[in-house]
Amino acid sequence: MKIKINSKKISIIFIVVLLLVVYVFAVCNVNAKYKPALQETYEFGEMFQIESVQMKMTKAVFMREDEMPDDEAFNKSIKHLLDYRETKIPYLILMEMDIINTSEKNVRVDLTNLHLESGAFSLQPYYELMVYYNQCGMYVDLEPGENKTLKLPVPILKIYFPESDWRSIENREFSLVFSLYPKKQIAKISFS
Repeated sequence: MKIKINSKKISIIFIVVLLLVVYVFAVCNVNAKYKPALQETYEFGEMFQIESVQMKMTKAVFMREDEMPDDEAFNKSIKHLLDYRETKIPYLILMEMDIINTSEKNVRVDLTNLHLESGAFSLQPYYELMVYYNQCGMYVDLEPGENKTLKLPVPILKIYFPESDWRSIENREFSLVFSLYPKKQIAKISFS
């Protein structure tokens, strides 16, 4: 009995095995080079620093639809969030934060690195509502020693969560993340 060897099949198997070995080597190499981020957690109300700016969460509110402003400017700010399924934002997390310039020069604070996190959910403060609440976008200018209080609004829509999580949305733990690597830095949120 003769065994017929097909060189085309052998070549394909060899290439697949070679690609698998290269993939495993690359993943191991990246994991060895870049260690997982350590986590540093700040309690609600505790001061944390980003570059030359100190920040502190002073208040956080989990607002229901009927507690939100009902004025033309607010509704105009959220119109891009809404689609044919939702005519209002069901929830809005509104965090209040003190920002202090501790340096001796003017600074521009980049707020785009801030995001609200809960499990797999992660979202930045919503730009249009930043303008509504603070008259600024995602950048804040501070003079030396200046202190500003900002409101960081994050809309919570049903499409952001699976149905099983949505049923207990008001009981979820949320945190504000302000750095991901090399150290993940978060500030816990406590709602009033």
